[in-house]
Formats: sequence, C-alpha cells, structure tokens
Amino acid sequence: MTVHRGGGQAAEPLLIERAVQRVHASRGDLLARLLLAEEGDEAPAARLREEGPLYRGRDGSVVVTGREPARRILRDERFHRVPKAPDAARQYTLPCVDAVIAAESGAGAPGPAAVHDEVDAAVEAALRARDRAAELDLVGDVIRPVVAGVLCDTLRLPARRRDDFRRLTGRTGVALDAAVCPPRPPEARGLPEALGRLRELVGADGLALAVLGGELACVMAADAMLRALGRPAPAGAARPPGDAGDAAEPGVLFRDPPLRLQRLFAWEDVDLDGDRIEENTRVLVLNTAPAGERGPEEALASAAAALPRSAVPATAIAVRTVAALRGHLDRLRPSGRIARRLRAPVTRAVVRLPVAAAGRGVS
Repeated sequence: MTVHRGGGQAAEPLLIERAVQRVHASRGDLLARLLLAEEGDEAPAARLREEGPLYRGRDGSVVVTGREPARRILRDERFHRVPKAPDAARQYTLPCVDAVIAAESGAGAPGPAAVHDEVDAAVEAALRARDRAAELDLVGDVIRPVVAGVLCDTLRLPARRRDDFRRLTGRTGVALDAAVCPPRPPEARGLPEALGRLRELVGADGLALAVLGGELACVMAADAMLRALGRPAPAGAARPPGDAGDAAEPGVLFRDPPLRLQRLFAWEDVDLDGDRIEENTRVLVLNTAPAGERGPEEALASAAAALPRSAVPATAIAVRTVAALRGHLDRLRPSGRIARRLRAPVTRAVVRLPVAAAGRGVS
C-alpha cells in the first residue's frame, strides 16, 4: 500500500499567498477581491468587467472579461490548462491539483452507467431515509450520495470500496476551487493524501471524472434545486418554461455558468490586441456575464471548455438527478439558511441546502 505523506509543507506557500491576497485586496486589486469574496458576492466580478476586456492583477495574473478575447484565448493552442513549467503554478495551487487537471486531457470520460429508473430510485431512497426527520440537507443527504452512487457504477467500483469513494470525493471536491485559490488550511493539508488514495481507488483514467466531474454534477444539481425551491409551484401546477424543475433539457442547469473562472497558462509570449501576455502567465477567464446577457449555450460551452472530459457525463448526471427530485418538489420547502463553500471563487458551491418535507410521504 502506498503511503501518502501529509500536505502540510506543500501547503505553506499557499497560506502565504492567501495573506498576500489580502494585502493586494486592501490596496484595491480587483482580482484579489474576487478570489476573497464569500457567499457568491458578484460585486468584484461586476467591477472587473467595468475595467475592460483584460485586467492585470498585482500577482501577475491576467483576468479576461471580454467575450471576444475569451473566445480567442480558449481556442488558442498557446494556452493550456496546466503550466508549461511546473513551478509556475506553485504560487497558486498544490501540485496534486495540477495533476488532476492534467488528467482532463485526452479522450472523453465514460458516460454515466445508471439508467433513469436507477437514479429515480436512488433519489427516492435518499428522501425516504430522511422522511421522518424535521429537516434534511438536500445537498449532503440526497444530491451528493446520488451523484457518488452513479459514479461508482460508472467506474465499476466493487461494493466494498464504495464507502471509501464517497468519503474521499467529499474531501476532494475543493480541488476545482483550489486550482485558483488556496483552500482553508485543514483542506490544503489533507488534499494531497485524499487525492492520492482516490487515484489508487479509481485509477489514473478515472481520477478527473471522480474529482472534477463529480463536483461539477453536484454544483449544477444544487444550483438548479436552489432556483426551483426559491419559487415553488403548487402541487400539480404547471411550471414556467425554463424553470429548474423542467430538467429534461440540460440548458436549465446552466442559467448561470457552473464554473465562474477558468484557469489557463500561456505556454509562450502572446500578443492579444496589443496586450502582451508573457510565457507562464496565469490567465483567468471570467465566465459570468451581466444578468441580462446570460444564456445556456454560452454557459454549456464554458463548462465544456473548462472540463472537456468530464462536462458531458457530469451534465447527464445532474440533469437526471434534478429530474428525479422534481417528482418530490411539491412537498419540499426551504427551512433554513443555505451555506456555500468558503474560498470557492470557481464554483460558489452550495454545500448545505436545508429543506423540510411537507404533506404526503415519499411515494
């Protein structure tokens, strides 16, 4: 058995970088303010868009906010998801996170193994298990276990290893955000070991789907249910077109991009409309657009560009999970304050969505 050493020593530079970010933010750096923002604050993103299509942060990173420059950069083969020089990213993230992102290259990930009826049954079983509780967490009690179960089937894990898979993916979900922003110290120190053990469990080919695809599916499903619960319809009532409850179409999950930032690195010097981007520069593409300009096509494209292997199976899993939850939407009511992951500038992930079951039992 491989012994995985703790990530304490590797995480120390990230803790220093976090402190530096706070200094930059106090001096007006809009990128630092975006990375430090909590609870889905959109003000820093709006300010960045006002600054023009390209913004240079104090740490040397370039933020791309203009649609046309973003499209060109995403198609430009001089930009890659991982740095050309491995040390170029050490300032920003752990090497183990870069290894997961590198695994996103290559052929597409396998499609989800579960059929519709199996996902429906898993959602119903998760709800029934909590049916007598005064409150349940729709993310922790339902969405995450269901997504993990589908991934276990897809990756053909034996039953005796599935609890390990659920536990490890719960610890590695921060990797998407950790790619651009240092996580909290306990997460930073535990992430290398958790990713190492998960790699042993699913193999190198399954790692990106398990870590990145699984988290993307959870983010999409949680966001869709948050919207649906924000304006519940009466039992039996027709829902407006495009409502998150109508999960037959993937576009309903992408009213907002599930990944707000996409990280790239320049592999050589690039001139972009007169702006020079030097080799090894970190480039962050801001995927969010002003509220009136958002559309599912653009959001789907941004997710596919960020996670070319995992976006398609993740979308399929999220769509089916939300469709199954739709059958119980008339009896679920928000019952408390939602919680989002701290230090999550990429996903703004909802990690707790408390609801109360009302009326009839799960059927």
